[in-house]
Amino acid sequence: MRLGVGYHGCHRPDHVARDLDAIVAAGATVVMHRVTEEDLAYRPAHVAAIVAASRDRGLETLVDLRGALGLLRGDAVSFSVARDPEIRQRLSDGALVPAACPNDSRTGAWLDRWLGVVAPTGANGILWDGPHLWIPGADRWRTSAASTWSCTCEACVEAWTGHRHGAPGGAMPDRLTPELRLFRQRSLAGLLGAGFAEARAYGLSNVVTLLPADADEPEALPFDDLAALPYVDGLGTDPDWAARGRAARPYVRQWAERVARAVEPRRARSHIWIPLGGIARRSSDDLSIAVTDAAAAGIRDLFVRTGAAPAAEGPDLLSREEAWRIVVEAVRATEDRATEEPPAEERPTS
Repeated sequence: MRLGVGYHGCHRPDHVARDLDAIVAAGATVVMHRVTEEDLAYRPAHVAAIVAASRDRGLETLVDLRGALGLLRGDAVSFSVARDPEIRQRLSDGALVPAACPNDSRTGAWLDRWLGVVAPTGANGILWDGPHLWIPGADRWRTSAASTWSCTCEACVEAWTGHRHGAPGGAMPDRLTPELRLFRQRSLAGLLGAGFAEARAYGLSNVVTLLPADADEPEALPFDDLAALPYVDGLGTDPDWAARGRAARPYVRQWAERVARAVEPRRARSHIWIPLGGIARRSSDDLSIAVTDAAAAGIRDLFVRTGAAPAAEGPDLLSREEAWRIVVEAVRATEDRATEEPPAEERPTS
């Protein structure tokens, strides 16, 4: 099992260099750097320097397009939407939100532009983290009801009436019917698929982290369908049990198995994210349990994120450094067990 780190803490090259040395010393071989549209617009050379420092240390380096177009997860405002507000999604109550519509052709043009800036930095690939349409219930600043949904803009209505993405045509429904859910999923998957192809044309790999959402949740995307898209090199999810008030077991194992099943017929690598923040001291064993269960499900890569919101820290919670040490030790333990386990042909059959 490979260990990877989502590095979201700092963009100062001197500080990053020290952290990269610690990441390598811990045995990690993959790093995902948080990069916003603002970084790409104003600081591409800065991004390239951090990428170069990572690759100089032998790390596979992915660019995490944080909050890109408002369609990927992250605490970043979209430069594209600010510059081109007509591409915004429209909620079912008519409100406009700061995220781009996947059916608007200008959205794809902005995405191509950012990939063209990433490519010269020397990164190995792109992390497409948590692709989703706008989630009103997760918007602290919302004026619309949490039950509203997107997108009902002119581009989406035109796509619906034009039978695109499997839509039956006619008037767009005023509620989330099964047909509309499928249309929304396919609209986003269509944009992502085009983005994957463009990234590959630049020589970049594509690693996708889907939100752990069940089929009846508005933000759900079908794991099997995304894994089957061309140019997908890695697929995983982020079953943060602590943030969702769930027990690590069986929550992590269930999602890990779902990821493993989706990638099994394909050549993509599977991954699971493990949280470093928000873990209660009394539940510190959950970190080891999560790593062990992910490995048992056949997950090939384990990713962790640096950084945590202040609300996720406190005397009753593990520090990020403590959680990091537990995760590293657990990954090493899974590697030791894998080394000790005899090959399949040598195992007893009874």
